[in-house]
Amino acid sequence: MNSSRAAADSYLRSLDTQVQAQLQVDGCPAVVLQQTCFYPEGGGQPSDTGTIAGVPVLAVQTQATGEIVHTLAQPLPAGTMHVTASINWLRRFDHMQQHTGQHILSQSFLQVAGATTAGFHLSAQRVTIDLAHAAFRTEQLVQVEQLANRIVQSNLPVQVSFPGSEQLAALQLRKVPEVDAPLRVVSIGDFDSTACAGTHVAQSAEVSLIKIIKAERSKSGQRVEFCCGQRALEDYQRKHATLSRAAAALSCAPGDVDGLLAQQLAAQQQLTKQLRAARDALLQHECALLLSQAAAGSGRRVVCRAWNARAPEELRELARLLAGQPGVVALLGCAGEQARVVLTCAADLALDMRPLLTGLLLQLGGEGGGGQQRLAQGGGFKATESALQAALDAVAVALPKVQVAGG
Repeated sequence: MNSSRAAADSYLRSLDTQVQAQLQVDGCPAVVLQQTCFYPEGGGQPSDTGTIAGVPVLAVQTQATGEIVHTLAQPLPAGTMHVTASINWLRRFDHMQQHTGQHILSQSFLQVAGATTAGFHLSAQRVTIDLAHAAFRTEQLVQVEQLANRIVQSNLPVQVSFPGSEQLAALQLRKVPEVDAPLRVVSIGDFDSTACAGTHVAQSAEVSLIKIIKAERSKSGQRVEFCCGQRALEDYQRKHATLSRAAAALSCAPGDVDGLLAQQLAAQQQLTKQLRAARDALLQHECALLLSQAAAGSGRRVVCRAWNARAPEELRELARLLAGQPGVVALLGCAGEQARVVLTCAADLALDMRPLLTGLLLQLGGEGGGGQQRLAQGGGFKATESALQAALDAVAVALPKVQVAGG
């Protein structure tokens, strides 16, 4: 059985070894090495990448047989026996920082909030831990982050051991997996000890910085996203650049952005409220004007009108206002690349607008219409204002004769 030296020496970047087997994994070429410096996927941590004899390694996995298989971008030359295996060191060190940071953060959550870690996930985009906790107060997250970074700055040794049963009892592990094999324990000074097979830094200061990004609800309780080391630096750089752009746009100092944004958002909300009131007043006026021009007959008034480039929400609101008047039928449309129609009638008219809509969409080449008896709407077709007006006029002519309730 081959073995990985990554767990024993996280800083091992390359080694010379022999090819034990060349095979296929899910249709891709793969190799088994006598020894490897690659860390195989497991425990929430992705595998290393790198090269074997210059060929890119895409993934590394441990099979059910215990063999570590390296999936390659292309097959090794036939007969290759002696190879140099080299990992992508930047990726490895990033994983070491994130995984060690997770141990520190998990113990910090346990001490500050009594929250136990239920899961850990590390990817190129996000690092998260799932915690068995209902919710965290803002001040708790601040306390956790401060404690975690004090441990980082204390430069505690990060040590790997395989303790016996007596030593295990004395260690008071944060998490003990149910396995028969000897436990690999990672200890960060006397702050945290837990069973783990991942790669870690040698001193806590190499984590550099731990930053909590957010906490949100999850199936197990709370999911906390965080970043460490180089990722934390890059996160700060992105956010600092965003803040600097916002300060420049607002012509203020970075420290004044928050207050100035609050003022502008309050002013915008007030303007939005005023604009909505003005729009409603205009629609009320337009409704009255359309009703005054509507063709009357058989105890009803028919408003039939198409516009160019009108907002769909305005079209629907206008239709609602018109249908709120007794004896009114409204046949409205908005022309353009994505034309829409709304057909509606007052509650006192015994009309079903759905078959009228079906015929209209069939004529215009639209689809996806629907609605209720007194309100039907649809779109998804291209139409000019004149073509849409003609189609709506045809519907108006074809309107069945109906009785007005109480008439």
